[in-house]
Amino acid sequence: MSHDFPNIAHAMDLLKSMESHTTFKSGEPSADVVAFLDRIKNADPNSPQFTEDDTNGSWGHYQFTGGNMTCTSVLTSWTSIGNTNIACQLIAAAIKTCKVARHLCFEREVESHSYLGDIYLANVIDILWRLWSEAGGVFLLFFGFPSDLIYNFSPIGKAPRKCRPPSRQPLPSQLLPVV
Repeated sequence: MSHDFPNIAHAMDLLKSMESHTTFKSGEPSADVVAFLDRIKNADPNSPQFTEDDTNGSWGHYQFTGGNMTCTSVLTSWTSIGNTNIACQLIAAAIKTCKVARHLCFEREVESHSYLGDIYLANVIDILWRLWSEAGGVFLLFFGFPSDLIYNFSPIGKAPRKCRPPSRQPLPSQLLPVV
């Protein structure tokens, strides 16, 4: 993810945090989230239902905005998302949308310098990161040297804590769980 979409803030932090706490506030997703995810996952770029405004570099526009269901209207709380599996499926579906847009442009020889799917992917990550934080999700912070100080700003407004890894020789990027 960081290779294909390096400018999306918090993507790797969110994925690593969810990976380490897969059962965090696990429940069933809302009906709207299920329908939203289904629409994104099962969109067919060859369907005649899509207009020129919804294809090629704009692929993803309908999936993320149609039928009065948008990221902000559907992804309203961690409870509505339900669990980390659904969150990961949303991210995967958004990534697939980005890849399909690029493939459509390549196959149809359409030049596009930007893709709407990339914006929707960033929106999904942003919203999931915010909802994970608001729900009290655990964060994993990355560091390169044990002497580095890492600050964890609690998602629920507590004062920042300093976290100092154990003193040893420099290690490659490690994970430090912060609870």
